[in-house]
Amino acid sequence: MNWRENIFGEIKNRTGVVILNDHNQIISNDDEILKRINEMGFEITKFTDSLSVRFFIEIKKQELQNEFKVIILYDENQNNAESQIPFDILEECNSNGGIVNFSLDDIFPKL
Repeated sequence: MNWRENIFGEIKNRTGVVILNDHNQIISNDDEILKRINEMGFEITKFTDSLSVRFFIEIKKQELQNEFKVIILYDENQNNAESQIPFDILEECNSNGGIVNFSLDDIFPKL
């Protein structure tokens, strides 16, 4: 299984809010991954600030009648995600399996 399949395996059965901690911008800079995530039914947004993310999620909830799948790409470390992303959004993510972390160390452990 290649490293991209590991990413897809982590998110394929999730719904609601999924936070991908992408501090090396592996996912953000890979059009193939972004396209496949979108094909899996996820709407993708990059975390810029808590207000923008909250607005994006609320719009998707209204559009899709709470049957939504949202990926938040977060490119800082996990500790910052927990302090910058609003608590209720983090809790929703945690109820769906938690934050998904990907880094170069995870994908290429012998580097």
